[in-house]
Amino acid sequence: MEDLNKKREFNYGIALLRTLMCFEVVLCHFWTTDVPKVLMPFSVLRGLAVPVFMFLSFFLTEHTFLEYNKNKAKKRIWRVIYPQIGWALIYWLGYTIAQFIFKDIDVRFSDLWWQMFTGHSPRLNASMWFQTVLIVLTAIYIFIFKFFEPRKGILITYVMMFVAFVIQYSGINFKLFDSLRYELKYPLGRFCEMIPYATVGFSCAYYNAFEKAKKKRLFSIIMFGLASVFLLKYSFINSALGFGYSTNNCLLLGFFLIGFAYLIPLEKLPQKVKNILKFLTQYTLGIYCMHRIIAEFLKLIFSKLDISIDSFLLCIIIYICGFFVSFLMYKIPTKFFKQLVN
Repeated sequence: MEDLNKKREFNYGIALLRTLMCFEVVLCHFWTTDVPKVLMPFSVLRGLAVPVFMFLSFFLTEHTFLEYNKNKAKKRIWRVIYPQIGWALIYWLGYTIAQFIFKDIDVRFSDLWWQMFTGHSPRLNASMWFQTVLIVLTAIYIFIFKFFEPRKGILITYVMMFVAFVIQYSGINFKLFDSLRYELKYPLGRFCEMIPYATVGFSCAYYNAFEKAKKKRLFSIIMFGLASVFLLKYSFINSALGFGYSTNNCLLLGFFLIGFAYLIPLEKLPQKVKNILKFLTQYTLGIYCMHRIIAEFLKLIFSKLDISIDSFLLCIIIYICGFFVSFLMYKIPTKFFKQLVN
């Protein structure tokens, strides 16, 4: 286990991976055309965005749970709740105003409540189910490590992961939630599917797995890279019937891909390049949270102007617009906007 008093250093490989996976989220939702061979790498990585982000959410905050402090715990909980509430209000207000201009938009007051509590209103921003699950898992981890010392706490997380696998592969998870209404079905169903990613991410940080791999860095990079390529091509772990993330082959693939990114020696790049990478990475939260509303307005505008655009190019425009808007919001001198995008 790493020294609890030592903060994890900024890792440029992880920063690059976060930026890529944020773009993959946009591709997941709005890339609808046939995939040319030259863009195939972007296509095969789309399903990894959510697993990677859940893994990193607990990998990068492991010290927050282990070093339990009431103020830090409150700060962390607020850090994950704030975007859920803030963006629900922004989406609802934005669409409510826009429906007076665009007749295609139909939003109701009930959508705001569903969005706040489940993050999965089909009329607002269904992508925020991830944030809902993250909030609940964060609260569970804070509770565990408040009342149990680290070794017992991590044992409890392993038990949680085991139970999650049993519930998935027995079909219980699917039977419990598949018949529920849309706003509840996926947040509840995917909660169980996200537990293993959180557990493995936390464990990798707790046992300092990737730092230990640096002792034989070149060998580790080659092995992690080869394993990632192999798992991208071949799936040898059967999927459970579920809600999109019960393909536990992704659990292994996520581990090796994140390890590969962590081990790449990007810290040796020129400082100017590292500063650019840091700058590009800091708004991934904002882009993730706003990409749907940007996409919907762009599609409405292009439709009104009778402009046809390739969906991959549209995804690039969505990402750039999301970055630009996040940058502007962060420059507003108030925490209200800063914490929504960074």
